[in-house]
Amino acid sequence: MEALYTPLLYLHILCGSIALVVGPLSLIAKKGGKLHRLMGKIFATSMILNGAAALLIAITPGHQNFFLFAIGVFSLYLVGTGYRFLRLKGLGTRTHAQPIDWTLTVSMLIFGLAMCGYGGFLVYHGTTLGYVLMSFGTFGLILVYRDGQLFLKGPKNPRFWLYQHISRMCGALIAAYTAFLVVNGEALGLPPLVAWLFPSVVGSLIPSYWIRKYKRQNKKGKSIA
Repeated sequence: MEALYTPLLYLHILCGSIALVVGPLSLIAKKGGKLHRLMGKIFATSMILNGAAALLIAITPGHQNFFLFAIGVFSLYLVGTGYRFLRLKGLGTRTHAQPIDWTLTVSMLIFGLAMCGYGGFLVYHGTTLGYVLMSFGTFGLILVYRDGQLFLKGPKNPRFWLYQHISRMCGALIAAYTAFLVVNGEALGLPPLVAWLFPSVVGSLIPSYWIRKYKRQNKKGKSIA
């Protein structure tokens, strides 16, 4: 396993760097257009490889890192569900949640609880970053609850898939920038808490903007693209 550490690290860095570049390009490209779809596929593939490499790195003997493992799970969940919601447009009528959907959701449920529990343990022992872990865990559990509601009861809004796709993919991009700032925060002169939370605070404005925009279009009867 140790012999794989360096190649995995390089893969993790390379795919993370690609995601940091193509993610914003996907955001600004015309939704539903060729560029948006191409950049979206590259972003999703890069994040999946990045997350998978993070999981393996985090369990490598001598390099165990629960934070890295948790963020890897979180990133894979966000990208996975963000992609899957494009395939669940008819959820509750023509389509039903598939095993892969439940696997992603249950995995996030388990690790969300673990993140909250371990975060609480760290806070109890005076480690401030435990609050960060609890925040990510809580956010993940909120999304898990929404998944369960959609899978079991069906959506109330016919455009649910679009809003979920936007929020999950933007969340994955936020995770990528969070990882970048955490790793390079000291060199950039950023306090650890700022590096962990700044991308989430600022990045949360992006999906809010797009979702509000499409809701206004929906009221006016305009198309999604």
